[in-house]
Parts: sequence; C-alpha cells; structure tokens
Amino acid sequence: MILHIDLNSFFARVEQQAQPALRNRPIGILGKGHKGARTCICAASPEAKIYGIKSGFSVWEAKQLCPELILVPPDYPKYLDISRRFMAILGEFSPWVEIFSIDEAFVALQRNEKSEIPNSKFETNHKFQNSRHRAISNFSHWEIGHSFEIRNLKLGITEAELQEAIIVAQSIKTRLKQEFGNWITASVGIAWGKIFAKLAGELQKPDGLVVLEQKTWLDRVGNLSVGELCGVGYRLQEHLKNIGITTIRHLSQADAGQFVARFGPAAGMRLWQIGQGIDRSPVEPSHNLAPAKSIGHQITLDHDQTWRVVYPFVTKLLQKVGRRLRRAGLAAGRLSLHVSLAGGDWGDSLRHQPALTSDAALLRSIHFLWQRARIHPSRPVIRLGVVASNLKPAGQPILPLFPALEREDALTKAIDKVRNHYGEGSIEWGSSFNTEIGNLRDWRGPRAVLDQ
Repeated sequence: MILHIDLNSFFARVEQQAQPALRNRPIGILGKGHKGARTCICAASPEAKIYGIKSGFSVWEAKQLCPELILVPPDYPKYLDISRRFMAILGEFSPWVEIFSIDEAFVALQRNEKSEIPNSKFETNHKFQNSRHRAISNFSHWEIGHSFEIRNLKLGITEAELQEAIIVAQSIKTRLKQEFGNWITASVGIAWGKIFAKLAGELQKPDGLVVLEQKTWLDRVGNLSVGELCGVGYRLQEHLKNIGITTIRHLSQADAGQFVARFGPAAGMRLWQIGQGIDRSPVEPSHNLAPAKSIGHQITLDHDQTWRVVYPFVTKLLQKVGRRLRRAGLAAGRLSLHVSLAGGDWGDSLRHQPALTSDAALLRSIHFLWQRARIHPSRPVIRLGVVASNLKPAGQPILPLFPALEREDALTKAIDKVRNHYGEGSIEWGSSFNTEIGNLRDWRGPRAVLDQ
C-alpha cells in the first residue's frame, strides 16, 4: 500500500499557525522577487482560494478578486524547517519515504521492489517500527466521518494491509497536529500505486483521508478530467483531447496501439497502463535521489526590458550558478544562455574542455554567448536563464604552467571567502554591480528539503 501525504495550503497555513492575527483571513504569500519588485502570489490560504485566487496570480489580479487580501512576504527557511520535520515524522512510520516536493511525499508501507532501507538524515534508527506498532495498538476503532472515507480493497491487497494503511494514515495526521498545531493539516490518499494515491488525496481537501479502491476506482474518478492524473500536463492533455480523450474513463477505454503510434512505445504504454489502473513505479527513498544533471537559475523580469540593458542580470544569474557549482565541488562542461523574447525564444550554449569553475572563466563564456546572440538591441526581453550542465567533479589544482588561470582561481576563492563571511552582496563584479534579482533558489523541490 502507498500513501500520498500533502500538507494543505502549506506556506499560507504555516503563516497562519505562526501568526494568530492571520487566521480565518484571506492571505497570499508573495513570490520570491526582490524587495519592491512586482511579484506574484506563490501560495494562497483556503480563505483566499474561495475568491478564486490561485498560485501564480499577479498581485494585481488577486487584489481585484479580493481587495481585503493580506499580502505576506515568504519565509522560506521556516517552511524548509517544518518540511524537514514533516519528512522526519513520515520516517517514523516507514523507511520508504519519497520526497515529492517541500510539502508532499509518498510513503510505502511494504518493501518496494527497487528500494533499499535508507541510510539518510530522515531515518530514525528503526523508530518507524515502534511508531507503527504504537499506532495500530492504540487505534481501537475507525471513525468514519466527513474527513475521510473507507472502502474495502480487493485484488491483491489484504484486509489487514488496508487496515494498517488507514491506521497509519490517521496516526500520521494526528502526529502532524501534535508537532505543528491545528492549522497545519494534511490530506492523505491511499491506493495501490503512486499515481492513484496522489489522485485519491486530491479528492478531499483540506484534511481529508481517502482510500481509492482498485476494483471500482473508475466508478469514483472516471468522470474526472484526465488532467487530474499526475504527469498529465497541459500539453499532453491537449494532445489527448485531439484524439477524443478528455476524461479518465476515456483513457481507460483507449487502445494501446493508438497510444504507442502517437506517443511512442514507452510513453504510449505508460499512458495505456495508467488507464488500466496499473502503476508499478516504486517509492524511491530520498537517499536514492539522482545527482543533479544541471545547475541553473532563471528570472522573469519585473517588466519587459530591452536586450541592450539586461546583460547585468545575466552576469548576476551566472555568479549564483558559479557559487552553487563550487559549493557542490562541480565544474560545468557546458554553459547555456536562454532568453525569452516578446514573440519567441532564443538559446545557445558552449562546450568547454576543461570544465569551468571560476567566475572569470564563466563570465568570459557568457559574454561570448551574449555577443553571439545577435538580438536587436531594442527587442523586449521577458525572461533570462543561465544553466551549467555536463557536470563533473571539479578538477585538480591548476598547474603553475598557467599563471593567468591560477590567478583567476585564487581570485574566485577569495571572493567566495568574503561572501561566505559578509554575505552575497558584500562584493560584486562590475558587470552586475547594483543589480538586484532576489533569492532564486528552488524552495519547493526535494533537493531543497534534502540540502542542509
């Protein structure tokens, strides 16, 4: 059995738990733009969602829908701290916890075919065995109420496994309230596969607990849009719509050959299997997270700016990428520049041998890409991105045969040392002086949770 646990309206509920004055009031957590910048809503409380406010709305749009909306600046370190404690609690109940994002995870209650018991910061020395035993022994009855639904599950899942899953799910919900307070709630979905557990959890929010029955799951969700399935994004949904598939029931009735012909053997068969209720993807514990294949940052500009004036933003992004490379002990074998323009996108990249680590070398490469772009100086720019890929461990110290490179390496180390001690803005390259782009870290993904 697999559980999907999702903390409801996470950022907003954390703030309402911490600040009683915000409770029962519509609040929107601002995005990560810099101070004074136009930004968007990155999270909304349930009270704000009643007005139709969603993540990604501009502040102007949100205020039009709800003039009394309270705007709250984000506190990402606080959210990460609670997220890590959340994952640690899940680790008390199972050694197989897959972090899906900062506020949601999958938990397997039986051993996965491809999963080993993790040896990570979230493992609690087999504390999960005691927690599960305590949860089952203390749970004397099932309270069937408005907050969750229980159904018998057949087809390979025993009644005992189902009962244990329900007990563990309810115990996790209780532990979360004990740890964080009543304002931080979780919705739990229980099913035989990850996709279906996540779908079950979406059926009842907030604070829900839903078991999706394998034998009759289509009776419950067949009329839902196919876009409700995890992994079916907007573009795939449009492709499916073009062949007459708009609901999950339509997906279940489609021919496997039709999918294979249109989407290829791997993606096509995967889609067909989901329609048949088949999902064998294992819960991968957090310690199995694959190494990063690239390191990058992107920024959407506060307002459209011309190509001639955005170079300082590019070099600022590059310096953040360089800092992350060096902290990870990595070097970039390829550097890419991506530009979103009014009317189209542009991108280019450079291969490097040996791989790059120093700021000076990275800046030379990005300047070369910038000159090679041949974008009209007055062309409006919407978004900029810099990505380092083909990552490899940083090389050996530079030999004295290359004194210029040796000086660049020493200069970069000195700058990093100053920034480590006095802060990121304490020393700047001239090309990005007085350029502010805010904190661009990805705070939602599993790597943010795992990175201490």
